Amino acid sequence: MPRTPGAVPASQRSPGAFPLLTAVRVACHNCLAVQHGDLPHVTRCIDAFLDDLSPKWTLATAYAKSPRLRLLQLLAAREPVDMDPSYRWSILNDAAALAAGRGDLETLRWLIESYFPGEFLTEVVSAASAGSHLDILEWLYDHHRDRGYWGGLEMSGAIWKQDAGVIDWLKTHAVPREDCASKLMEIAAAQGDQSLVEWLYSCMAWEQMGPSGRRRINTNGRSRSGFSRTASWQIGRSTLTARLQTVVFGFSSGRIKRD
Repeated sequence: MPRTPGAVPASQRSPGAFPLLTAVRVACHNCLAVQHGDLPHVTRCIDAFLDDLSPKWTLATAYAKSPRLRLLQLLAAREPVDMDPSYRWSILNDAAALAAGRGDLETLRWLIESYFPGEFLTEVVSAASAGSHLDILEWLYDHHRDRGYWGGLEMSGAIWKQDAGVIDWLKTHAVPREDCASKLMEIAAAQGDQSLVEWLYSCMAWEQMGPSGRRRINTNGRSRSGFSRTASWQIGRSTLTARLQTVVFGFSSGRIKRD
C-alpha cells in the first residue's frame, strides 16, 4: 500500500528546479533572458501553454511510448498537487516494472528513490528476471530488498527463457517458498530442466500420497509448441530421495530422457 507521495508537485517546486520543455527553455533563454533577465513566471506560463503531454500521459504510458528519463521528470513535475496517492503508486508500480524489464537502471533508480520513495513494488523483481537483467536484480537486492517480492514466482520468466545466470542467482538469493516452488516446477518440467525440477522439489514439502502408497507429486505441464508434457515425481518412503520421470507426447521424443 502506498504511504506518502514522493514526487514534488509543480506548485511546490522552486522555479529553478522546475523542468521546462526544451523548446521553452531555449526560446526564453534567447529571447527573454538576454533582454530582460530571468522571468520564471513568464517561462512557466509559456511552458503550461505548450504542454500537451501531461494531460494525456502518465509516467507509465509515456515510458512505454518513449523510454526517456527526462520525459518522466517533465511529467512528474506537472502532476496535480492533489493526485490520489494510490493512483500515484499504481503509476510508479507500472513504470518501475517497465524500466526493470528494459534494464534501465537510471530510470528505475529515479522512480524508486526520487519520484515516490518508500513504496512497495509488486512487479519489479519479476520484470527484471523475465528481462534477464541480472544487474537490476543485484541492485534491487543490495539497495531496496524490502521494496519488492522475493522468494515467490520471480524465477518464472527466467525459466521460460532458460536464463541460467538469472536462475542460478535467484536460487542463491531468493529461494522460492513451498507454495511457489510447486508452480515453478511445472514451468521447469515444461522446459525440460530436470536439474531445476529436482532443486525446486528440495525446496518444498508439498506431498501427495499415490495409489501405491509412495509419496507422489504429479506436475502437468502446459501445452507449448505442440508438446504436451507430464512430469511425475516419485519418492521412496524410506529415503526421501527424488526421481523425476517425464514423458513427452507429441512430435518430439522429449528433452528429459526417461530413466
